[in-house]
Amino acid sequence: MTALPLLTISDLRPGEQCRIKNLSRIDDRKFARRLEEMGLTCGATLELSHLAPLGGTIAVRVRSTLIALRTEDAACIEVERTNS
Repeated sequence: MTALPLLTISDLRPGEQCRIKNLSRIDDRKFARRLEEMGLTCGATLELSHLAPLGGTIAVRVRSTLIALRTEDAACIEVERTNS
């Protein structure tokens, strides 16, 4: 049995929805805690809202909050798709 490829927020396209599976790939625990305080918790559903034209930031909507993430931080948040 082969493992499924790792999917992160940075792999999504605008409009796609997903559920957060894992924040443990974020090395800075203080930053990870801050993300959790903003609503990015395991099991939370989010939607990729916008991608910056030059690839610097990604905007996600979690609950009713729009949060901008650096692309390298979004690449550390493991997710699973909830729609196509």
